[in-house]
Amino acid sequence: MNRFREALAESVKTRAEFPPGVLVTLVRAEVTGDLKYAKGTLSVLPEDRTDEVLEALKTQNKYIKEALNKKLRLRRIPELSWTVDRTERKAAEVEKILKDLEEKGEL
Repeated sequence: MNRFREALAESVKTRAEFPPGVLVTLVRAEVTGDLKYAKGTLSVLPEDRTDEVLEALKTQNKYIKEALNKKLRLRRIPELSWTVDRTERKAAEVEKILKDLEEKGEL
């Protein structure tokens, strides 16, 4: 449901207010077939501000859903939940381990 992802990304961008200096990107959006639930997966930089971003989304959920409803005009707007994509951090950790092993001559 690419249309849903685009609408959710735009709704977050226009209606959510995040702390200054924080970059939030919607990486993925999943919605159930019955439109009861949707999950947005976010990338948050810097990562140490993730809790602040999730709290902001929680308090602004109503406004995000209103914007989503205006864009999609669905009978039912799903309940939104949020997760954080930590792929970049994990990749950096693996790269560091590989670099350390290479420097020790163990790779």
